[in-house]
Amino acid sequence: MSKLKIFLISLVLIAIGNAVSKNMHFESVRMSAFFAILYGAFMWAIISFSNTSVTKKEKSVSKVENEKNILNEDDSSLYLNAMNEMKESRNEALWAKCYAENDGDVSKSEAAYIRLRVEQLKNR
Repeated sequence: MSKLKIFLISLVLIAIGNAVSKNMHFESVRMSAFFAILYGAFMWAIISFSNTSVTKKEKSVSKVENEKNILNEDDSSLYLNAMNEMKESRNEALWAKCYAENDGDVSKSEAAYIRLRVEQLKNR
């Protein structure tokens, strides 16, 4: 059972318990339960939206960090080397893998080749 359901059920039970202990009529008990549910839904909305905004902020910060890593000067020479290698004397086994994984699409295969070749060069 989700935390929201447990929270709402507990609010309803508290409202009903209060109403019954005060010998209220059934209509009053029903109204108390309604307001307890309304309050619970409102609190759930506040909590869920505040968590969403934090997640979006974290994603935007990590995206900026990734862009900084992409523009690293050391990497730029690796990408240039991989691209020149692909044009002049490419690794045929790596090319075949990229070509097969991209269903024969040359543009996507070239991009995949450069990406994988840079990873290989980094690991040397």
